[in-house]
Amino acid sequence: MMQAGAARSLTEDLITMFVMEHWFFALLSLATAVICTVLARYAWRRRSVAGASEFAWLMLAVAWISVTSAADTLLSTRALAVKLLVNQLYVVGGASAALLLFLFVVRYTHHDHWLTRNRLILLWSLVALDAMLILTNSWHHYYWPVIYVDPTDPTAALVFTYSAPYRVLALYTYGLALLAAGVIFYSGLRAPALYRLQNAILILALAVPVIANIIYYIGVGPWRNYDFTPLSYGVSGLLMAWAIFRHQFLDLAPLAQDALFANLGDGVIALNTRSQIVAANPRAQQLLALSEPALIGRIALALPAP
Repeated sequence: MMQAGAARSLTEDLITMFVMEHWFFALLSLATAVICTVLARYAWRRRSVAGASEFAWLMLAVAWISVTSAADTLLSTRALAVKLLVNQLYVVGGASAALLLFLFVVRYTHHDHWLTRNRLILLWSLVALDAMLILTNSWHHYYWPVIYVDPTDPTAALVFTYSAPYRVLALYTYGLALLAAGVIFYSGLRAPALYRLQNAILILALAVPVIANIIYYIGVGPWRNYDFTPLSYGVSGLLMAWAIFRHQFLDLAPLAQDALFANLGDGVIALNTRSQIVAANPRAQQLLALSEPALIGRIALALPAP
């Protein structure tokens, strides 16, 4: 009887460590992780395309964020140490995702010359500093000075206070996202119609998690204590999937074009690894009697002779 009572008590303690009422939100976060993992695998298989490798790592970072968010959603404050660790890992993933997003956009739009070795070291050093501060917060409290726990409600969310270093690093993260959106927007203005549509989808995908995160930190809405940022990443992942499978994003990445390419006297078309046209200079368009938007995505061997 004593053993049965002890087993029952242990089972009850384990149950109280979890907030079963939040299972639906946790399931949505896990679904996001699955979507992003599939997208990462798809992108990695096309890593010869500009930006595809960075996109794959970005999707894996978002999957990390989603899994830690699911764990945080399910854990009650009776498992406080584990819940705090999960929150720390979530923040580390978020900082990495913001930089990977920026790197993806820079590679995808062929601004690789921006990414000198020293700049890359600086960018990743700030992410490493963010990770170090958050993972060692219990020693110095420079990142989260005070963490409030409701002693009467184990299912209540943790309430964090934010320090100056946190706000600086948050501005860095938001700044990378805004800069990435600006680069995509600028590139879209100069791109053929097909690429402008891809870029518009990318900008929308960038905006969704940023808006969700701002709403969470402002504390508005009926679920002000729940962070919908990971779920918004799921929406972004679906938008990316739409761009990938419907509009051939990553298969038809824009070519780095310059004045020399545009002004060549001979007709020149550029192909990807699948023999699809990704660019055509004006002379080629004239010879084929087709505009560049009409040429992009077509198989080169299927073109009529000029």
